[in-house]
Amino acid sequence: MTIFGTRPTVTRLLLVTAFLGTALGMVALPATGAEPSGTPANAPVPAAPCVSVRGPDGLPTEAIRLRLGTCLEVHLREAAGSTGYAWSVRSVTGGLTFVGDVLIPPTGPSPTDPAPPGAPGDHIFTFRAVRPGSGSASFDLRRSWEPEPGQTVTVTAIIRPRL
Repeated sequence: MTIFGTRPTVTRLLLVTAFLGTALGMVALPATGAEPSGTPANAPVPAAPCVSVRGPDGLPTEAIRLRLGTCLEVHLREAAGSTGYAWSVRSVTGGLTFVGDVLIPPTGPSPTDPAPPGAPGDHIFTFRAVRPGSGSASFDLRRSWEPEPGQTVTVTAIIRPRL
């Protein structure tokens, strides 16, 4: 799997997957008994599907269509910490709710090589569609000591009821 031209190690991918799975509640187990379908009580509950978008330049200009319960992952390329710039959530409105975020640090050309200085990482923000209608999430790329953001981007979504 390649993220912005880098190759994360299997360990990093497993850690990120475990973190996102825990943060999103994707590893929840039923409390007791079997489900009506005959599923054993210790079987994991299937995760809601996720829609991923990458940016900032590749973010869709049209609203993203989501079903209620679907998660939305917004991947924003983030420069190395030495620049001072970092993405943050500016606002979340409507039927979206913020679940969490994780920063995937840059890696070198191979898993054992360090990343070159200034290599960008991937900042992943996760949201859940919790109410039918519309929603949006806005992000600022800023330095903490500067009053105005260097860049602001917004992702909008149309959330439809489940089938």
